[in-house]
Amino acid sequence: TVEEDDNDNVCESTGASSYTEYSTDVDLYIGVLSQAHTRDCARSFAEFPISAIPDGATISNTVFKSDVGALLSGGGACDIYNMEKQPSTATASVLFADAGNGTQFITSDAQCTSVGDNKSFDLGASADAIVQAHLTTDDWFGVGLKFTSESLDPLNAFLTYIVAEEGTGTPDPTLEITYTTASPPSAPLNPTLYINDTSQALFDWDAPTDCLNCGGYTVWNATNNSIIYNFTGSTTQYQLSGLTSGKILQ
Repeated sequence: TVEEDDNDNVCESTGASSYTEYSTDVDLYIGVLSQAHTRDCARSFAEFPISAIPDGATISNTVFKSDVGALLSGGGACDIYNMEKQPSTATASVLFADAGNGTQFITSDAQCTSVGDNKSFDLGASADAIVQAHLTTDDWFGVGLKFTSESLDPLNAFLTYIVAEEGTGTPDPTLEITYTTASPPSAPLNPTLYINDTSQALFDWDAPTDCLNCGGYTVWNATNNSIIYNFTGSTTQYQLSGLTSGKILQ
């Protein structure tokens, strides 16, 4: 959770004199405080590692799930945004701004206005695409949460508590990703060795019919099970050099 706490009775995404991150709280909370309070408003964020998903997977659905554990003065509808900056490395002011700008996944969701378990927020196709992009770059995905309306009330504070790391929470904030992976391609076809001279040979093969656009191939030495060379792209031959006359190739 990050609070904007310069006490000017305005919830400011940027330009406030003070932002404070509360990284040890057991709850994520979002909302606005009364004008009499010394702090103005709060947003929260969650970062999830996604390295367990294979890089070549196709993402088809991304859902944020959590409990709403408590409300203050009725809470409020909430928005969910993409975190463009990695939360675990960003400053409090960057986190606060990032939790309320950029790609918006959820708008004015009423699930944040009532206490309950297993709230489910389908983040939509834009989240699927962003998760897909993160798979091959940095293996994390983050969401930012805020009230749809962040106008301060003269007398009342409005807060929603998203339960995190609490024993009775079912579940703690969770990212549920549905994805599929492609079947591995068939083996390369027609491997052929062309002897050039006593020290060189050309190894040639055809791409399997079910993988004409394979990402690459690996040539290895079967005698000692060591990789000779890794290819990327559609190359289907390799020049072997430094061979010894009369030695059997495997």
